[in-house]
Amino acid sequence: MTRRLPMVLAYLLSASVLARPAATLEDLRGLAVQKSWAELLERAEALPPTTRSDTWRALVTEAATAEVESATVLDDKDPFAMARKARALGQRYAFLATAPGFLSARDARGLKDLERCLALERSGCIDTYRELAGDASAETMLQAARLVKRGHFAYVAMPLFASAVRGGKEAGACKDEALAEAVLAARDLPAPDARAGDRSSPSATTPPSRRGPARRSASPPRAWACPSTARSTATRVSR
Repeated sequence: MTRRLPMVLAYLLSASVLARPAATLEDLRGLAVQKSWAELLERAEALPPTTRSDTWRALVTEAATAEVESATVLDDKDPFAMARKARALGQRYAFLATAPGFLSARDARGLKDLERCLALERSGCIDTYRELAGDASAETMLQAARLVKRGHFAYVAMPLFASAVRGGKEAGACKDEALAEAVLAARDLPAPDARAGDRSSPSATTPPSRRGPARRSASPPRAWACPSTARSTATRVSR
């Protein structure tokens, strides 16, 4: 009898789930009025795929955005708990990738979590942030880089500046003064340090006479893809 108990419990649980009526759009609207966002997201997937209309997507988007924006419980064990939740929601509902409101809330939450992680002086804050916010906007990455630079050596923020630049296509990031300072600091890093830049191809922007001692990186950081940054930094080096 004891051996059968787990099987009996599993049967009862599955039966209760099956007995629960499928949610309707009216149910989801009611949950939205009540601001029961977590329950709305849980029950949204109970609607048959054929009835998941634009209205359904709008309700899910509203709930997901509110869940990320309204989170107030802080988790000292995992400063990035809410950023992880936002990422999970984006993976669960692919259409959120085109929802400006959700993306804005997700990016803002990631910055808050990064700031909290740095304040707690945890290790791996930057790597974790980059993992969770890899598709954040260039402006968000630039804000994250500035945030890191305020409390660390300039070169520590180099990976975030490189993400903000994205091949030199983001003119706003390229003109940022903090980026030039980070690039200049990164030039003094030893070549094996990943923050010194992408060394997959020889430098085409820095004359050999200005590359510094052999201990420096053989090629400049990816942020040198910005012509304005390259000129500004080269001028500083020549002084």
